[in-house]
Amino acid sequence: MATEAIQEGYIHTTFQRTLAIRERIAGIRPASELVTDQDRSEQYRRLKGLVYSTTPVISAPQVNGSTILYKYESYRPSGSHYDPTYFETLSALELRDKVIKPGDDLYEVTSGSAGTSFAWLCSRLGFNAHIYVPASLPAARVQEMKNFGAKVEQIGDATSYVPEASRAETRAFIKDAKGSGHIVQDPIQMTISIFTMREMPMVILWF
Repeated sequence: MATEAIQEGYIHTTFQRTLAIRERIAGIRPASELVTDQDRSEQYRRLKGLVYSTTPVISAPQVNGSTILYKYESYRPSGSHYDPTYFETLSALELRDKVIKPGDDLYEVTSGSAGTSFAWLCSRLGFNAHIYVPASLPAARVQEMKNFGAKVEQIGDATSYVPEASRAETRAFIKDAKGSGHIVQDPIQMTISIFTMREMPMVILWF
């Protein structure tokens, strides 16, 4: 079955076309068709099968007789090893903890590859992804996030991941969003958590 990305003509890259084929095979449905709780549970089940599909292990024999094994994580659906991270986070928050629901605004700060994964899963589950990235991020990476319907805001300069000057911007943005969305912290920092904006007067992100 075609996904929303296919129906709305957002396929601009070979990556998008390849993903569309894999989604058809897995039976991923457009988020707009996920009406009942059963629909959503089934979507999560199918996404899990896709996210955890086998990533090849490549054997590289060395001249000293040893062997190095490389795990080809870029074979994940979004091309990012963050797919399992965001899948487990979103499924736990919706299905187990009942913290988020379809149509919620979710916010993330990332340097690139995590953002693509986040945007993809949000689009397939009916969440609105808002992503903050460094201004130095290549246009192609930004476009991939936008192809999945994410709203991407480029902040800061090219000198660091998220420079000090941009932290004030981010916190001001969070303050403005209070009561209307959630923040998913960057898994790069191993601090994956979500905060309900209605319950916290201020959130300090870990950069």
